[in-house]
Amino acid sequence: MLSGLLRSRSRGPAPIAFDEEIRLIDEPDEVEILLEYPGHIHYLPEVQAQDLVFRNQTIGRSALGNCVHASIGGRVEEIHTVWSPTSHHVPAVAIRRDGEAPAVLDPAKVEGGDNDWVERLKVAGVPTPWTLPGLNYREEGPAQATDIRTVVILGAHEEPTVFTSELLLRHEAEGIADGLRRVAELLPGASIWLTVSRRDESWAKQTFGALARVEALPDDYHARIPRHVVSRLAGISIPNTSAYRRHGVAVLPLEYFLAFRNALDNGAPFVSKCVTIAGDDLDRAVTVRLPIGSSIKSVLESQGLSIEDVGRLIVGGPMRGIAQFSDRAPLTHVDGLYLVSPDAVPAEANDPCINCGRCTRACPVSIQVHLVNRFAEFGMFDEARRHHPEACHECGLCAYVCPAERSLVQLIRLCIPVEA
Repeated sequence: MLSGLLRSRSRGPAPIAFDEEIRLIDEPDEVEILLEYPGHIHYLPEVQAQDLVFRNQTIGRSALGNCVHASIGGRVEEIHTVWSPTSHHVPAVAIRRDGEAPAVLDPAKVEGGDNDWVERLKVAGVPTPWTLPGLNYREEGPAQATDIRTVVILGAHEEPTVFTSELLLRHEAEGIADGLRRVAELLPGASIWLTVSRRDESWAKQTFGALARVEALPDDYHARIPRHVVSRLAGISIPNTSAYRRHGVAVLPLEYFLAFRNALDNGAPFVSKCVTIAGDDLDRAVTVRLPIGSSIKSVLESQGLSIEDVGRLIVGGPMRGIAQFSDRAPLTHVDGLYLVSPDAVPAEANDPCINCGRCTRACPVSIQVHLVNRFAEFGMFDEARRHHPEACHECGLCAYVCPAERSLVQLIRLCIPVEA
């Protein structure tokens, strides 16, 4: 019985049923566009309170020229600080719909950009920090773009409750094929990979096989962790602290790849986002397309849901998501909302470590998790760092299998030195 307990829950939660349509929702009355992603990028506002703005208009620009845009037309109510879905207090531009404001700015008239394709992407808000991941990533110039040797487009999300990429793969096949041809022209020496769910393997190889190497991934969460998948496809080991592009690799989730293609095609800025809503009490997950900056509350209400109906609200998914204390947070670059049933919300555990070792056995990078978390618990950070906590993917598998329900990912994060 004990051995059975220790083997259970080792690979992550099972996938769930999902609606195969992408639902378009009405524009909310108000959006809040974040101007800062702590540790990654900071935009300086280019509008001020009471300005009328178009949808697609540039409202913020970073020191290196990356832009952020209004996702609805309206009036700037104020520039204030808000709590982001990642629990950071950051500045944001609040825009409220206004009958006097022109609704849409023609993407072709978006200011800036020229014939340089990298500059066009920056002006359109692509690429962005979340397409250049790395624990110590900071906004950088585009000089490395021409050194890309491998391109990996993620068409299968690692979270078992998020289906944005799988749906876009089917709904936007023509645009994806066009984008693959563009990448081949822009980076003629690069190997191009497209990951897909195993259930889409046959169709995807027939549809995209002449344009990219199609890699089918199983439903197993452990097998979909992006850092492992990308390293395997690129044929090199990429440290978790390093941005992919420092190693000649470009990684784009499928939705951002489509934004890349649209930006090159007509300068279209990235102002809308697909988000999957799943939950313990929902028969199947649904995916909606929303203006960036829409509040969690407005998105839930569009589907007849509210925060009062759930025990806990998670932005992301059950493995890597972040619990929310409010439904006011604006949704930006997240892929999922997970609604935990009131009956499923456990009492806080975080019991003492029993040294069972399940966390270490589950770790995809073989960190001695039980040692790191005990050292961290007693403030022995120098000792903890000898076990390389910076290799952590924050995949959550250690916490998922822990019978004491300890906050293992947070304890590991405490041990990772932050670069200045």
